Amino acid sequence: MDTSAARLRIAIFTDSFLPMISGVVTSVLNLAENLADRGHFVLIVTPASRRDHSYNYKNIRVESIASIPAHFSKDFKWSAPFSVKVREIVRKERVQVIHFMTPFTVSLVGISIARTLGIPVIGTFHTFISDPTNYRHVVKGKFFAVKEESVWQYSNLYYNAADINTAPAESTKQEMLQNGSTVEINIISNGIDPDLFDNSTAEKFKQTYALTGKTVLFSGRISNDKNIKMLLRSFFLVHKSLQDAKLLIVGNGLQLKKLKKFASADPASPNIIFTGAIPHKKLITSGIFGACELFATASETENQPMTILEAQANGIPCIGFNVRGIPDLVIDDVNGRVLPRNDYEGMAKAIIEILKNPELRRRYAAGTRKEIQKHFMPAVIDDWENTYQDVIDKYQRGEFPVKDRIHLTQVLAMLKEIKINLHAGSSVNSPD
Repeated sequence: MDTSAARLRIAIFTDSFLPMISGVVTSVLNLAENLADRGHFVLIVTPASRRDHSYNYKNIRVESIASIPAHFSKDFKWSAPFSVKVREIVRKERVQVIHFMTPFTVSLVGISIARTLGIPVIGTFHTFISDPTNYRHVVKGKFFAVKEESVWQYSNLYYNAADINTAPAESTKQEMLQNGSTVEINIISNGIDPDLFDNSTAEKFKQTYALTGKTVLFSGRISNDKNIKMLLRSFFLVHKSLQDAKLLIVGNGLQLKKLKKFASADPASPNIIFTGAIPHKKLITSGIFGACELFATASETENQPMTILEAQANGIPCIGFNVRGIPDLVIDDVNGRVLPRNDYEGMAKAIIEILKNPELRRRYAAGTRKEIQKHFMPAVIDDWENTYQDVIDKYQRGEFPVKDRIHLTQVLAMLKEIKINLHAGSSVNSPD
């Protein structure tokens, strides 16, 4: 976009924001801050949080909607489904486009405000909430079962209400289309800024966590959808061959206690380090990426994981399963290894091979530095500027179908898709 063009005024509606730590939060901040650095105004609307945190950034204004805690997460909040205050802020700030990031109540407010004020809407698909390992966090217990297609219908209620949607990966776009998406979908990477990272304290980080051998890193939410138990099984096999190797697991979540117990039963336990949550700004300057040789994930629900982008921005080869967005970022035998779904034995062999072969690791690191360049933020923000302006122009010319706001009754009607399940052993809601 021509830098001399008029500055944009954008409102981002997201149910995931600080103090929550997640890939969605990181991608929202990366987008908003890079837009703000180019002189655009960004309004971020989030649920109100009871946890103390402050966020200030030039050209960014943060406003919140009254909310209540969600039972499945200490950080996630259910917000009120309407806000006169936010609607007036959007109007007074002369917002030109509303961009929602999550298919929940804050985004419901954003879509409703957009349709009321005559503002175009863009949706970004970040998370496969239709995957059972994701909605298990919301619907718990033995008495409820949720059909995956019903969750897609719920998700489509939001994304089909947009004028256009974006997805970070081609595989995500195709899955959306296969499951009922009817709106144009553009591919725009989440993006990464390599200049944010500082590995000058890598040796100090190694000393802090006693990383005396080669280290495999995983960072992310400690939850069912990340399939961390499978990663642990893989590392148990790695340890039998490389007894000085370490597995560093960074993050917090509902499964942390259970996974620690699972790991403690194996001889590899002393070499498995759970750090707990590390605030993102501290993480990227902690030296952690300079202290680790590999990044590994067993997740089957990834779209375009920020954790992999961050590892790759630091030249770290990555290993994962051939599922959803993983092969969009990890190219087998170029910048890492891609294994068949849940092949934890194959993952262990790949980890051992790379850790034992410095030349192979250097080749993958070189491939990583080359492939990551397409995800650097300047090009990504160029894409966003062009997309925002294009949507604004098309909306003003009346090129999009006229759409109503999402009514709360439509969302509530989705509750009919939750079926009473009288079978005590429902696999849908099994925590493992």
